[in-house]
Amino acid sequence: MLVSAIGLAIAQSVMQNDIMPLLKVIAARFPDQANVVYNIVSNQSVIWESNVPIDVRDAVTEAYVKSTHKVYLVFMAFGSLTFIVSLFSKNLKLCRNLGGAAAE
Repeated sequence: MLVSAIGLAIAQSVMQNDIMPLLKVIAARFPDQANVVYNIVSNQSVIWESNVPIDVRDAVTEAYVKSTHKVYLVFMAFGSLTFIVSLFSKNLKLCRNLGGAAAE
C-alpha cells in the first residue's frame, strides 16, 4: 500500500511538472482562452464544454498525452532499474523450521 502511494506521488509530481509549461504555451497561443486552459488543470471536464474551440481542446489533449508519456517513461526507468538490481540480489529462504515443528 505504501509503495502504491509513493508511486502515485511520483506520477502526480512528474505529470504536474510537465503539464504546466505545456499549458502555459497553449495559453500564450490562445490568449482569449487562457482562463479555460488554466481551469482545465483543476477540472478536466471543462475541455468538453461547447464554448471551448476544437483547436484548444486538441492542444490540451496533446499536452496531457505528452505528460502521460513522460510518466510512462519514468516508470519504465524505475522498472528497468528494479529488474537490474534484482539480478544481483541473493535468493534468501524466508521461512525456517524452528524446533522440529511441522511447517506444512
